[in-house]
Amino acid sequence: MKSPPIECPACRSTDVHACGKRYGLYPAGPLAIFGVAFAMLHQTSRPFDYRCKTCGQEFARRTPIARVVRWLFIPLVWFFVIAFGLGILSLLFRR
Repeated sequence: MKSPPIECPACRSTDVHACGKRYGLYPAGPLAIFGVAFAMLHQTSRPFDYRCKTCGQEFARRTPIARVVRWLFIPLVWFFVIAFGLGILSLLFRR
């Protein structure tokens, strides 16, 4: 199944140039706590940047795989936050 062409949100042109992904600095805290696999999952969910050749507009779109990873990433983050919070609560209210 072929995906639909990428379209510029400003002028609706399909003549776009793929610029690549933005890789900002990843915070060291989550990397130290959650590990490399969690960091790789985060980087996979980042959007892909495009530039319209017609109007010069820069925009970003997620690939289908990035959308799936994003929906896996959000519950995983909440799981770790809740588990961490419950762990802290169990330490605070120990008998």
